[in-house]
Amino acid sequence: MFYLPSSCLPAREEAPPTPVSEEVLNLYGIDPLTLDPAVSGEMTSHEYIMQLFGGLVRLDDNLEPAPDIAQSWQVSDDGKTYTFYLREDVRFHDGRGVKAEDFKYSWERACDPETGSYTAATYLGDIVGVREVLAGESKEISGVRVIDDYTLQVTIDAPKSYFLSKLTYPTAFVVDRANADIGGEWWRTPNGTGP
Repeated sequence: MFYLPSSCLPAREEAPPTPVSEEVLNLYGIDPLTLDPAVSGEMTSHEYIMQLFGGLVRLDDNLEPAPDIAQSWQVSDDGKTYTFYLREDVRFHDGRGVKAEDFKYSWERACDPETGSYTAATYLGDIVGVREVLAGESKEISGVRVIDDYTLQVTIDAPKSYFLSKLTYPTAFVVDRANADIGGEWWRTPNGTGP
């Protein structure tokens, strides 16, 4: 056996690698089942979806709700009405600006029985009118109002301190209507809001 301590070998000088881009897309080797935020229910898909799409709020480093597409929000005195003020600089990948109507559409699509979401009742079910949409009795969530292009008002059935945390789940993320209305596996060419 021959032993040569590594300290006796000449040092190699290597230049540090040059980054290709300042943005990093962290995706893993396992293929996701779907990239549709409304129907995603497992972690592999979530990892990809969270890189491609965004919601009103996200979890910060302390796992507390923080602004994402919503720059701020107000909660009514009774704790049942949330008014979200959207950032005006957020765009879908095709360049179209994200509007309050896009969130209304995305949530109604997630709750539509034809979409087949297993998670919409859990994460959006506190919103007034969601149960009627899930049951196929309505197409519109009565507790979601578009005030203007960048203001969305959401009414829930009772005060719940955890409501904002539920909106960090992919089911509450915004999708582009023109993209999702293609149908089928539209998510194979997603027009999201992420990096």
